[in-house]
Amino acid sequence: IDLLKNLEVEAILGPQTSQSAESVANLGSRTRVPIISFTATSPSLSSTNTPYFIRTAQTDAAQIEALVAVIKACQWRQVVPVYEDSAFGAGLIPFLIDALQQIGVAVPNRTLVPPSPTNGNVIARKLDELDGMETRVFVVHMTHMLGAQFFRKVHEKGMMSEGYVWIITNSVGDMFEFMNASDIAHMRGVVGVKTHIPQSKYLKKFTEKWRQRFRSDNPGSKPPNELNKYAIWAHDTVFALAFAVERVARPGSSKFFPTRDRNWTNYFQTLGTSPSGPELLNAVEGTKFRGLGGEFKLNNGQLQSGAFKIINVVERGAKQIGFWIPGFGLSKNFNVKNEQQSRSSLDAGSVLKGSVTWPGGSREVPSGWAIPKGKTLKIGVPVQPTSSKFVVVKNNGTEVTGFCIEVFKAVVASLNYTILYEFLPFQDSNGKMAGSYDELVYQVYLQ
Repeated sequence: IDLLKNLEVEAILGPQTSQSAESVANLGSRTRVPIISFTATSPSLSSTNTPYFIRTAQTDAAQIEALVAVIKACQWRQVVPVYEDSAFGAGLIPFLIDALQQIGVAVPNRTLVPPSPTNGNVIARKLDELDGMETRVFVVHMTHMLGAQFFRKVHEKGMMSEGYVWIITNSVGDMFEFMNASDIAHMRGVVGVKTHIPQSKYLKKFTEKWRQRFRSDNPGSKPPNELNKYAIWAHDTVFALAFAVERVARPGSSKFFPTRDRNWTNYFQTLGTSPSGPELLNAVEGTKFRGLGGEFKLNNGQLQSGAFKIINVVERGAKQIGFWIPGFGLSKNFNVKNEQQSRSSLDAGSVLKGSVTWPGGSREVPSGWAIPKGKTLKIGVPVQPTSSKFVVVKNNGTEVTGFCIEVFKAVVASLNYTILYEFLPFQDSNGKMAGSYDELVYQVYLQ
C-alpha cells in the first residue's frame, strides 16, 4: 500500500505467494497499476477477475494434461489428491478433478495437509487415512519444503513400498536442487512432472556467468548446476517490463488521479489511480521476445504453457524418462516430428512401462488398488446340496470346499499382491440355505 500511496509506482513485481497475490491484485485493479508475478501460480488467480494482474509464469493448471496423460497411460481407475491446505494447494484441485472425470477416473476422496504442521503426528494421521483406502494412486501437490516432510513420513510409515503410486506436481518436481540427499532418498519410486525449459546458447552463457558470480559471492559453496524456473522467469519478467516501459515512457507527470470510488474506506480513497496504467498494461501483455525461458509470450494475462518432463526419482535424484508436449502428448523424445509419431508414443509401454522404477523397486506398473490393511474380503457362499461338487459347506460352515472354491483360491494365489478373505456360508441355524440366490446377492449389495 505504501508503494501505491506514497511512491505512486507504475508497476509492482510480486508478490511471492498466490495467497498474497490475490489481495494485491485487487489493489492493482483498483488503482490501475499492473501487478506482475512470476511466482504466484495458483489457477484461482486470473486476469478475468483482476484485469491488472499479470502472471509471467505458467499456471499450475498447465501441468494437468501431463499428469492426466500419465494416469491414463497406466490405466488407473481411481486417484486421491493429497494437497497443501492453502490457496496455492487448493487452486489446482478442481481443475485436476474435472480432467480426471473426463477420462473416467474416479476421485473417491481427497486429503488436505496443513502447510506448517507442528509435528510429524499430523502427517502420520493423514497417511493412516490414506492407507485405509483401496486406492493406491496419490497425486501430491504441495511446496517442496512441505513435500520433504511429507515423504519422510511416507517412508517411515512403510508406504514407499511395492503397490503404492506417488505422483508429484511440478511444485516439488522443479525444486530438487533445494532438497538434500536424504529427502530425495525418501522419495525413491516417485514419478512426476517437471517444467521443461528449452536449452539455448543464451541460457547456457547466462547460467555460466551466474555460476561464476555465485562462486565469487559465496566462496567455498558449490552453485546449483542449473537455474530453476523462477530465476529464469524473474529475469524474463524484468526484461518484459523494461521493454514495455520504454514503449510507453513519455515526459510529464505520472501523479495518480484521485479516486471517486465511494465504496472504499477513507484510507483507500486516497490511493488514486495511475494515469499510465492502462497503456503500460497493454504494453506488457503485448511484449514478445526470446528470453532465457524461450519464447516470452502472454496469453490472457499469463505466460503461455509449454512442455513438461516426466521424471522418476531414483537413487541419485530425478531421472528424466520422457516428455509431455502440448498438442502431442507423451513422448520419449522432445523432438516429435509428426502427430502420428506422437500418437504412438502415448502408449504406456513405450514411455512408462519398463522405464520407471516404482516404489519398492518394481519395474511393473502397479495395479493402483489394494484391499486396505486390516480389512478382509468377505465372500458370501450359497449352501448347496451335499451332492454338489461346485461348492460344499461342511462342519456347520467352518469348512468350505468345491470346484468353485479351488478356482477362486488359485486365482488369488496368482496375484502379485495379498488379499485377506473369509468365506461366509449363507445359512440358517439348521445349516440350510438362508434364502434364495437373489436374497444372497441382495445381502452382498447391502454391504
